[in-house]
Amino acid sequence: MRALVWMALAATCVGCKQHGGNPLVSEAHAAPATQTASTAGAESAKTLAPKDTPAATRAGQKAPSVPAPRAIAPRTDRTTSSVLAVKNLNASIKAITKMPAAARKRVDVMARLVGTRMLRSQFVGIAGDLQRADAETHALVQANPGSAKALMLRAKALSAIHRFADALVAVEEAAKLGAKPADVARAKASYGAALGHKDALARQLQLAQAAVAKRGSYTSYTSLGTALMQHGKYAEADAAYQKAQDAYTDLSPFARAWVDFQRGVMWAERADQPEKARPFYEAAVRRLPEYHTAVVHLVEMLVEKGDTKRAIALLRPVVAVAEDPEAAGTLGELLVATGNKKEGEALIAKARGMYDVLLKQMPLAYSDHGAEFFMANGDLKRAATLADANLANRKTARAYDLAIRVHAEAKNPARACALAQEAVKTVTVHPVLRGTLTDVEKSGCSGLSTGKQLQPLSFLVPQEFPDMRYLMAAAAFTLLLSGPAFAADHLDAPAVTADPTTDINDLYAWTSSDGTKINFIMTVHPIADGASTFSDAAQYVFHTTSWDAYGGTAGANVDIICQFDASQNIECWLGSMDYASGDASGSLTSQNSMFTVHTGLHDDPFFMNLAGFNATVEAVNTTAAGLGAGDFDAAGCVTAVDASLSGTLVSLLQDPPATGDHDFFAPLNTLAIVIEVDKAALTGAGDIVSVWGATRQQP
Repeated sequence: MRALVWMALAATCVGCKQHGGNPLVSEAHAAPATQTASTAGAESAKTLAPKDTPAATRAGQKAPSVPAPRAIAPRTDRTTSSVLAVKNLNASIKAITKMPAAARKRVDVMARLVGTRMLRSQFVGIAGDLQRADAETHALVQANPGSAKALMLRAKALSAIHRFADALVAVEEAAKLGAKPADVARAKASYGAALGHKDALARQLQLAQAAVAKRGSYTSYTSLGTALMQHGKYAEADAAYQKAQDAYTDLSPFARAWVDFQRGVMWAERADQPEKARPFYEAAVRRLPEYHTAVVHLVEMLVEKGDTKRAIALLRPVVAVAEDPEAAGTLGELLVATGNKKEGEALIAKARGMYDVLLKQMPLAYSDHGAEFFMANGDLKRAATLADANLANRKTARAYDLAIRVHAEAKNPARACALAQEAVKTVTVHPVLRGTLTDVEKSGCSGLSTGKQLQPLSFLVPQEFPDMRYLMAAAAFTLLLSGPAFAADHLDAPAVTADPTTDINDLYAWTSSDGTKINFIMTVHPIADGASTFSDAAQYVFHTTSWDAYGGTAGANVDIICQFDASQNIECWLGSMDYASGDASGSLTSQNSMFTVHTGLHDDPFFMNLAGFNATVEAVNTTAAGLGAGDFDAAGCVTAVDASLSGTLVSLLQDPPATGDHDFFAPLNTLAIVIEVDKAALTGAGDIVSVWGATRQQP
């Protein structure tokens, strides 16, 4: 947290922040030293109906007709609308790619870009983001030789395109360069599991259980749910996923939609209980209609029930945007089946062309789905080649199942039988693979023992689901976006990063020059762009308290609450005294003229010599590594810092390295809420005012 500062009305500015904490309530605050600042948990335990009668009520003035602020009991199903969420993903990527070249060589900057690209690819189906992330992380490693963090990010990008063995090599190199052991262990378990290594699967479960025991959170519970599902413990996995939903307090639709989708996949394609799956698919698509894989899975169920019309309606907007060919191929097949042969065949041809391109660019990432597509469309030779390549890359049950089915369909029973016999010896058998083995056994293949009770699949990869490319969804909120923070709170924990609209950058407060007004600014959405928006599911709150003296008695609390709709029109409440609504992109005056509000995109006013700061940290760490017990005094302070080292540190803070800039945030923009309030409205107990800011769910 920047130094806790609280504001007397004669002061010039308050700007302080809280780091970490509950991701729903992204906070920035200033509070008296004698008072403990309010916590996020306290928010859900009270109502917003003001309890005070502020001194700002003017003599002879009627009480204004102000709509009562809505109750704030958290509703875990409320998230930012999908349109705004996707729009903000696009804006974040655009803003980072426009940053100076020197900034785009920084690991922390590129961690955010690569993570956001992976989110967009995963949910919206922008396949080109995976190729760009591959190229960007390759360049990043070249620009940062010896950086363990760059190599770990590179490994994540490689895993996204199914280059798991290469990802493990990158992790090993990162470990040699000092990567955190816990990060290395998680990455090895994840990428090893993707390759079908049973020891890695066991390790994944151990790590997930340990993480939950340490702290139950969205991240740890989703990891546990996925690990349990991979071991066939579906009821336990479902309970873990439910706990993840309960623990999630941010406003991003991506995190919640993923859990719903994952539960649907588990029940339909792992536990063979499709009747439990459809409500989860419906929930995922309702929350995020752009979620292309969820749409495809729901469409399959709709077609089985005869609702082809709705299936086609759901697919059309996805196909219009997604670069992933699965949705286009599925829509094409449906159109042909329903008599629209011309459009359907055109879409199938489009999907074939998309696969041609993607298989050249990222062959391992699309070999499995490519095999499925070409098998369904009669090109069995190509399907077999792709299925074999997929199996050679990773010996998982799904890879065996796909290869066996393709070779059986291609009238190559000897190859299908050999693969079936190998599968029984290599992997534990999932119910889907069990069915395939039974079919092969009926055709005369022996030694499969399909009559006995078989164990669950060793790796979760549902049919029709491009495993790690999309299974990494949980990691998208943990590993993929967990690069080091920039500075202050401008890049927060992954759960907040997933929805930057609730991520507070800074809070500022100062009095007007004539002493009659108090000005407040809250900035959110680091690295915003002209298309960035505020959330339509959040409240942005300035909490103020007046005091009779420093360290004295607290008086009236007045909350200034603002929220936006999908069109970015604003509503703001000044306690129960005044209210404003409308377009605040210019200047919006409240009904009783007690405050004005402005919102929009602005240059980020925060200053930091980030390059110099990071160089200073590196110098301190290097010096600290060589310190011994004799280099500290009785109070624990370092005595080994001489004038030369002190001068070096000061110089680094004043002058960044040649590749850096004095102010890292100079080229960056942020979204700002600017409010000017009558001083009298906030000073019921006296002329000292403390302020802290929070974002939280709208009721």
